[in-house]
Amino acid sequence: MGFNQFSPINFHPLFPFNKLGFGLNRVLLSACTAYHLVSSHTQTLHLIPRTWKTNTETLQHVINEIDSDIKSFIPFTRNVPILNDISSEDKIILLKRHAFSIYLVRSAPAFTDCGFLLKNGGIIAWEKFHKLFYGGLSIKMKSFATAIELMHFSEAELGVFLMLIMLQPILMKDVVKTGFDNVFMLIENYALISRTLYYKLSTRDQEERLFDRIQGLLEQVNTINNLHNQTLDLIRKNLICFSVPRLFSEIFGVPRTVLDEEVAEHIRRIKESQEYLKSRGLLNIL
Repeated sequence: MGFNQFSPINFHPLFPFNKLGFGLNRVLLSACTAYHLVSSHTQTLHLIPRTWKTNTETLQHVINEIDSDIKSFIPFTRNVPILNDISSEDKIILLKRHAFSIYLVRSAPAFTDCGFLLKNGGIIAWEKFHKLFYGGLSIKMKSFATAIELMHFSEAELGVFLMLIMLQPILMKDVVKTGFDNVFMLIENYALISRTLYYKLSTRDQEERLFDRIQGLLEQVNTINNLHNQTLDLIRKNLICFSVPRLFSEIFGVPRTVLDEEVAEHIRRIKESQEYLKSRGLLNIL
């Protein structure tokens, strides 16, 4: 699945813009609800949790998980009215900038007491998770996930929050670097999304002042998004050990690799030997 999925489509709003007095805001909220974006982990899992022998094997599952989540998110971006005025090229830039943040928000329920729960029923123990997202990054991720859960977002609210992340204004140096085109449209859409989320959260609970927490959440997720490149570096440095899907490669700038079963099994055996040596202080690898 590549970026051609951003090709324009005709969006049929759930009701006309001029009804109920909220125009595009209300249509956006309805679209968010219709696409059930509460989380990529909302389905009930009945599989027996499993663990993996090596860090590279575990990281491969994380790669697959992120790739799958991005694929499931892309159709949503094609059906939100506020994104219709943004070119496909600009959408790609925005998705590249915030894909990991979006994944983190959608996977917040996966941060359990026992470890990080994958959609296939596997669970990554926290000890191993800390090795994959090292340097305190895993702690920041878990803290952010807890903050998201405490917001008790509805499906519509979560969808709007994801758009708020994706439509954050871009610094001029990054505009030049990425070639982003319609800066003013981005600023206008961000302001519109902010007002939409403010209205939604205020009508839910005025006393809690929920919208006041949003800026803190944005700062947290932006920090994490900037730090996660260290995990991508682990993948790049050990590229021969991974099968990197096309979409993951395009989004995160990691060279694409494909491992057939025979090669993958051979690499697993090598990694087991390396882990054995590493456990005895004879080898320093991932």
